[in-house]
Amino acid sequence: MGFYDDEFIEFAKELILENDFMVLVNGFYTNLINEKYPFFESRIDFSKLRNSRFYRIDGVIISDYIKKIIEENNLNIEEDIIYVGDSSTENEYKFKLKYLIKILSNIMEIPQHHYFISEKEKWCLYIAFEDYLEFGLLE
Repeated sequence: MGFYDDEFIEFAKELILENDFMVLVNGFYTNLINEKYPFFESRIDFSKLRNSRFYRIDGVIISDYIKKIIEENNLNIEEDIIYVGDSSTENEYKFKLKYLIKILSNIMEIPQHHYFISEKEKWCLYIAFEDYLEFGLLE
């Protein structure tokens, strides 16, 4: 494991109940993203997903946008989600959606693009290193 994986695991264990957090090391969800979601060049093409949203972050509190997305799309906060980074972290992480807001500031300190997908492959939330986020429903 790399430095950012160690850091993420350390703060996640402080903020997430033990039974609600899992480290995944096999790359299954990274492959699933590449297989299931439409891509344009090297990133997901959110314009081809239902209810797609784009938000420029520019000093706005990211958690407000995420709360809005959860509410508008009736996402279940008890649902398991998978966190996948694209460069600085090596592992994938599973936890409940309800913890995302709690650990978001720590996640944003990791210099990479951040993908959050529902374990059941229903949606994807993408937070870009370049200060924007996108969301879309796969189904």
